[in-house]
Amino acid sequence: MTGKAKPLAAALGGKAVGVVLGSGVRSLAGSIGADSVLYVDDAALADFNPEATSRVLTALIKERGPRLVMIGNTSMGMDVAAGLSVTAGLPLIAYVNSLAADDGSLVATSQIYGGKIQAEAMPDGEA
Repeated sequence: MTGKAKPLAAALGGKAVGVVLGSGVRSLAGSIGADSVLYVDDAALADFNPEATSRVLTALIKERGPRLVMIGNTSMGMDVAAGLSVTAGLPLIAYVNSLAADDGSLVATSQIYGGKIQAEAMPDGEA
């Protein structure tokens, strides 16, 4: 994720900020390759819990106001992304396989219908 986030953030004039959640994760903060890393090291996050993860991420998003939040298309990411979209009040574009900056705007390309169609989308508010 940071491999894509860093050049994308640079193209849009921003910084890639990584987030690490869990218990005993402080040592991981320096290893993810982002421009900066926020970490929440709490015993309550030792085991994955989508509700707890969403609460923490919602608070960070509301505090920081990022332009883009990227979440991996994994079983855990899918457990968190839709609810986080609602609680943080952000649009959600799922199944993204390409994300680019085009003249200052974000363009996401997603595979739909089992990969038969490539759909391009721009988050709300993008020109």
